[in-house]
Amino acid sequence: MRDLLQLVQRLSALLTLSVYAAEDSFLKVPIHWKWWPAIRGVAVGLGGMIFPPEALESILIHGSKVPPRLAILKPLSLAISIESGGPFGAEGPISMTGSERAAEKAKVPRASSAHHGKLKQAKACPTFASAVADRLVWIVRQMSTKVQGVSAWTTAREAFWLAMEALRSHKLRSFLTLLGVVIATTTLIVVMSVVNGMNIYIADHIANLGTNTFVVHQFQWAQGFDAFLKAKRRNQPIRIDDYEYLRDTLADYQHIGATTQLSPSPSAHRAGHVIDEINLSAVTPSYADIGRPKVESGRYINDTDYRHSARVAVIGHDLVEKLFPNVDPLDKEVTIGGTPFRVIGVTEKQGSAFGQSEDNFAIIPLSTYQNIWMARPELMVYIKAPDAQHMRELEDEVRALMRVRRHVPYHDDDTFGINASDSLMSVWNNLTGSIFAVTIGLVGVFMVVGGVVIMNIMLASVTERTHEIGIRKSVGARRRDILWQFVIESGVMSGIGGVAGVLIAIGVAAIVNQFFTAAVSAGSMIMGVTLSATVGLFFGIYPARKAANLDPIEALRMEN
Repeated sequence: MRDLLQLVQRLSALLTLSVYAAEDSFLKVPIHWKWWPAIRGVAVGLGGMIFPPEALESILIHGSKVPPRLAILKPLSLAISIESGGPFGAEGPISMTGSERAAEKAKVPRASSAHHGKLKQAKACPTFASAVADRLVWIVRQMSTKVQGVSAWTTAREAFWLAMEALRSHKLRSFLTLLGVVIATTTLIVVMSVVNGMNIYIADHIANLGTNTFVVHQFQWAQGFDAFLKAKRRNQPIRIDDYEYLRDTLADYQHIGATTQLSPSPSAHRAGHVIDEINLSAVTPSYADIGRPKVESGRYINDTDYRHSARVAVIGHDLVEKLFPNVDPLDKEVTIGGTPFRVIGVTEKQGSAFGQSEDNFAIIPLSTYQNIWMARPELMVYIKAPDAQHMRELEDEVRALMRVRRHVPYHDDDTFGINASDSLMSVWNNLTGSIFAVTIGLVGVFMVVGGVVIMNIMLASVTERTHEIGIRKSVGARRRDILWQFVIESGVMSGIGGVAGVLIAIGVAAIVNQFFTAAVSAGSMIMGVTLSATVGLFFGIYPARKAANLDPIEALRMEN
């Protein structure tokens, strides 16, 4: 308890001395004026209760005779440098009134060395305030730094509400100011949402060949247009005998299946209900273990259907809704391309992508397709490896078998294509990367235009508020207070434009998603708001510096 009391006593003494040093009219200590009365009251109150004026004077006058409980103040007495008397009389600072101190201050001239902090060893003085002022200035500055955080928060808060008031008071000007930022943010987020939606679709429907699955086709999918045309002319299609050769010769695969599609698309009708075009696919029974979609009700095509070339079909939800309204389609007949088929299953609903339904299809056995439409169709062979480790080995084995089967010389390119999901996604990401780069350039132009407009408006605002700036500086506002006020105001205005752009982009993306595909991500929204606020902060620096550098005298002469 005694140690705690000593600590309080020492802190109180330092605080008391700091207060009286700061009250010296020749010192300009950056303490927030709102806090000064409280600081002074606490310091003087504690100091008056614990230290009588005589004790404080004895500490400063007789440094070598400091009582033990006040030893922390002893170094202060050694730094006293006075070439003339101080502003206070011998009665001590606490016991004096303001008028007495003023009278004493008028009697005694002040040493210039005290103003510049150049302390010299000198004789003791019966008064102390001006003598220790320069020595104690660091104490007062430490006190001021404790309220700088509060001051910064106050400045930021005031700047925010000033920006909101400016937007509210000048609605048309604010709209025109933020138009560039709003357009740039909306463009950025809409393009990112469309690209993101396309990425999701490509990954889920086109590049998603299945886990550890690759496709043997007539040509490589991920290649340039010229290479595609060359491969189309040179390569022979994959036929049913190629599929059977791989099925019987290839080792260590998990599943293998083949599929083809009828072109042009046939029509489908039943009991007066007609669909002009549907996607008709023909598959082997093993394709059910590899491809999509999955069956929701009924069953899939099996080996018996394939061996007997049965006229059975698995249909999508569009056919169910349009050809079998309010009727269970299972075991019902539907005519596809002029040929009747019995419905044996209905697949799960797939939805739509790029504005096109993915449930407008029918699946029949490949053998049935051969009997009715084409005996030697062009196939795509799906091969599924047991795991990712064996997938590359299986691709190499398929390549070797097909080159041998087609008698391809070792120095010639493959006359077929082996396609996997990663190669498709790589090409697609390169394409979308180019699209995004162009978009960033376009957005950058809009952002620069918006930033220049904001800077112009902020310069006009500085001119309009010159008198206000002069008043703020005259009552103690620092240069950085004015600087932060205008920088934050510019950032808030631009950030509000970014938020408005995000809201508009969400609505536009929702509309686009009805006809194409779009998916707004949280990252794109954060990027839009952050980018717009950053533009405002950057282009607000010059007007803010201009406002902060105004001379308060000249500013006060300006009339609103």
